[in-house]
Amino acid sequence: MPFKLAVSNDLKNTSKSLLSAYKRALKAEARGLQAELERLSPKGVSGGLKGGWIVAVTGTTLRISHKDKAAEFKIRGRGPGKQPPMSKQFVAWARQQGIPPFAVAKHIAEKGTARWRSRKNFLGLRRDGSLEPSSPIMKRFRKIEKIMEKLVL
Repeated sequence: MPFKLAVSNDLKNTSKSLLSAYKRALKAEARGLQAELERLSPKGVSGGLKGGWIVAVTGTTLRISHKDKAAEFKIRGRGPGKQPPMSKQFVAWARQQGIPPFAVAKHIAEKGTARWRSRKNFLGLRRDGSLEPSSPIMKRFRKIEKIMEKLVL
């Protein structure tokens, strides 16, 4: 006799129920993550990242973005190779420190910012775009995994 497999409606309903639970958990963690990102965001020289986070859930996908075009540099720091723009905030900060703005920009172009060199940032974002296990985002996903394990086991 040939092999046959039948999927009952109970199994279909179970998978729908699990998917629904996953989406609810994802949305709840997204709200918490947005608040956490606002709280953890550094002030920075050229203005902080507070107030610009967008954390959205579409289906089973979590998207995290920021309104500031320079957010990536503010998170990871600027690597060597290019001078930062001489914004009003940058120039004011350098002068406040008693350092010529051009000298600061040249130093950053040669060595990168301290945050870039240290490889440490509040988001746990690596240079290759992946996340450290200690990242607030990864912690939220582990929390969702625990919720789902309780439902499945």
